[in-house]
Amino acid sequence: MNIEDFINENKDLNIKEYSLNNTSVVYFLCNFADEVVYIGKSLHVGNRIINHLNRFPIKSIFYVKPPKNQASKWEKEFIKKINPKYNIVFNDNNGKQPRPRTKSTMKMDTTKIKQELERLGKNQSWLANKMNVSRQLLFYMVKSKKITHAERIAKALNLDPRDLIK
Repeated sequence: MNIEDFINENKDLNIKEYSLNNTSVVYFLCNFADEVVYIGKSLHVGNRIINHLNRFPIKSIFYVKPPKNQASKWEKEFIKKINPKYNIVFNDNNGKQPRPRTKSTMKMDTTKIKQELERLGKNQSWLANKMNVSRQLLFYMVKSKKITHAERIAKALNLDPRDLIK
């Protein structure tokens, strides 16, 4: 579900695009396609977001402040409604059941990145600048070959992220 659609359907919740600490919130993490990819709850949302940044790319963060002692309930209901890519699935008897996963051997194809840079007549410094990251971070992202970085790199190169996965 696109975050704008979600906000429009839930205007009464007064969803805002800011980060809060020391306040119990349910937060929504969105990827670069503005899809909700993770929903969580936290008292210290800033600290939690840092953990998520190491797991998958995040473009924006939205939150809603539920009534006292309702964060867990709201989180569970939102996960059921939206079914985000990186959340676990709650079953009906209040237990947590991991989302079925397959062992993935997919990695980012770094040769395609190099080929596209050559085609454009650009280098990794240009790509780092376009992505608004340091050259060192881009080097790490490319070297790690993690598919979680493919979306961000592909966007900067105007490619479909699937083109960078092998």
